[in-house]
Amino acid sequence: MQSEKILSAVKQASLTMQRYNWEQGVAAQAFLEAGDAETAILMVVESVHRQTADGRCSQIGEPLAATDPCSVGEALIDACEQTKEPDLLRAKDKLLHWALSAAPRNADGLVYHLCDRQEIWVDSMYMLPPFLARAGYCDEALQQLNGYWRLLWNSENGLLAHRWDDSAKRFVRKDAWAVGNGWAAAGMVRVRSLLPADYEAERQQITLRLKKLLETAV
Repeated sequence: MQSEKILSAVKQASLTMQRYNWEQGVAAQAFLEAGDAETAILMVVESVHRQTADGRCSQIGEPLAATDPCSVGEALIDACEQTKEPDLLRAKDKLLHWALSAAPRNADGLVYHLCDRQEIWVDSMYMLPPFLARAGYCDEALQQLNGYWRLLWNSENGLLAHRWDDSAKRFVRKDAWAVGNGWAAAGMVRVRSLLPADYEAERQQITLRLKKLLETAV
């Protein structure tokens, strides 16, 4: 079928591209959700090969990102469950330690997007909270998600701003980056799907926020 040919071409293209940490994580997640666990696991293994001593995965080039290396987290957890491979289990624990304890954060506990600047970026709503929720730290995932929303929500246009400088308490870029709002929506959908049954109120809050974004965007 034509759709299968297109999907195959997309997969091949994604595998031939050089990737930064967020791209590796997003691609691994895509293969996982497409039901291609074998490829997802292979991508996780490569991500772990590029794990730095502090726990961040998929690192190439200048390792400044704080939340992007966590984008592979859900696929990493799945790979651990599928393979029981000790190296992957250790890598998952190291990445989780980074996300919960070692990553730079503000006084409210919100993880910064970068290690060298006290900035909150809308991208982080996708990169970090789903990993925390998948690891069973749902309250921490919601704390990050809610905190990012609180700082980046722009009531003037009904969308999320791109970057907030937490040290200066002002927006670095207040513009509503379309892709960034897409990151936020995708991150919220994933966290919502991972919450246990007794988090109904939290799921409803996420649903309302998603509706706000989608209604404004269209």
